[in-house]
Amino acid sequence: MKPYSGKMYSCDQNNGLRFKTVQHPNFYEFFEKFYRGGTRGKLIPVNFIKDNWQDVILSYWFFDDGYYDRKRNELTIANKCPIYDMLHEFVTFLESRFKWKFTIWKRANMYFVTFSKKFYKDFSSLLLNTSTSDLLYKIPHSSPVG
Repeated sequence: MKPYSGKMYSCDQNNGLRFKTVQHPNFYEFFEKFYRGGTRGKLIPVNFIKDNWQDVILSYWFFDDGYYDRKRNELTIANKCPIYDMLHEFVTFLESRFKWKFTIWKRANMYFVTFSKKFYKDFSSLLLNTSTSDLLYKIPHSSPVG
């Protein structure tokens, strides 16, 4: 992962490896776009995302912030964006891009995004095409796409 990784070292239980990242200018650039001092949570710079969009970004977003909600039986992406209008604009962009239906809901001051189940097959293809074996736990066999 060079130039982003620094030193690799073993975990305490010797069951894997960890690495430390270096202070790279790319991290600062992206941090400044998604986080602002005084604002709790992750912002969604919609114009920046639209200008740099690739469909695999939706997979990466799910693998970072998403999970299978067993109670609701749906794929969910948690998002700590505190500004509903910003998330709504992004979801509107996703709906126009993918022709899928997304739903925004809120619990404990945190927004979540779920996908219409009729698009799970298409979404699972996107996930499986971008996944590495270490990320498959995010798509349990008991989930609608598993």
